[in-house]
Amino acid sequence: ATVVCAELMKAGAPGPLKTFDWMLHNWRFTTLGAKRNALPAAASSSLSGGVRDGRFPLAMFSHGLSGNSAIYSYQALNVAANGTVVCMIDYTDRSAIAVRRRDSSHLLYDSSLFASEEAAEEKDRKRRRQTEHRVEECLAALEALRELNRQDIPDLDSLGVSFIDRLDVSDTTMMGHSFGGCTALAAAIRRPDLVSKVVAHEPAMVWLPDDASKTFFPTEKEEGVEEEEKKNDFEEEDDGENSRRKSIHDVNMLF
Repeated sequence: ATVVCAELMKAGAPGPLKTFDWMLHNWRFTTLGAKRNALPAAASSSLSGGVRDGRFPLAMFSHGLSGNSAIYSYQALNVAANGTVVCMIDYTDRSAIAVRRRDSSHLLYDSSLFASEEAAEEKDRKRRRQTEHRVEECLAALEALRELNRQDIPDLDSLGVSFIDRLDVSDTTMMGHSFGGCTALAAAIRRPDLVSKVVAHEPAMVWLPDDASKTFFPTEKEEGVEEEEKKNDFEEEDDGENSRRKSIHDVNMLF
């Protein structure tokens, strides 16, 4: 929590306040009405909410730029309280304010793109490369969650928690806010076989990769458009080829 407070102030506070991370320390006293490592509710329980045939629907929640999973805990807890298993992802493309690694170090938010003097169009292309990375992580997490329906993992087994035959993998919702909304849409478009619904709150549509963006517009608008290359190595220098391509985002889609 201390690291998150410090990084949030660096990223979003006015200049004179950037080092005043203590202003957010009240968050450290916040408590949530939830039980850690709780067992899944029985199908007959009043807490089972949206459970169908004893199985829980799934939801994948993606955070926005300079956010993390903890910031969206209110939304996730409300969805979970109605009988859905919610998986929240802290992305490693450095769009999260801070991601705690297994060795307890932190991968911190990268604000250099905001400070860059590059044209807005080029910045957006780089964000779309980050989206590619996010989509891969999101779908990998979903596959891992679905696997829990077939077999336990040691971390859960040691707690006496099992989801074997308790997950309704046919009912999966992609959710997210801003950059997370964009991520949710792109992931659902890439794998419609895994996703049944999308809830995208204020999605950053300009950061949606070309193949996903095209699904929202008439095909005649695509004339002359060559999709940007799908690269998830967002830190790799662009060789200029993507910049020369005509993206769907370069087309006036309204007229």
